[in-house]
Amino acid sequence: MQKLIAVLWPSFLVAGVATILFSNFVDPDLLINAVGLADASRLAVYSITWLCFWLMGIVTAILTCHFLKPVN
Repeated sequence: MQKLIAVLWPSFLVAGVATILFSNFVDPDLLINAVGLADASRLAVYSITWLCFWLMGIVTAILTCHFLKPVN
């Protein structure tokens, strides 16, 4: 349980910060038009962006935990 929290919590926080920084430089309407999702809202774009950043953070944290294991 401790390893799960050690992976999910930092990646959650980093995803929030990354989404804030990303949304300051990229307009969600541009992404909606580029992808072709005319029915998507700005909130949907922010949510999908946050989930992508969170998944990248999770993968990074899992790989870090994996490479911290001692080699036998």
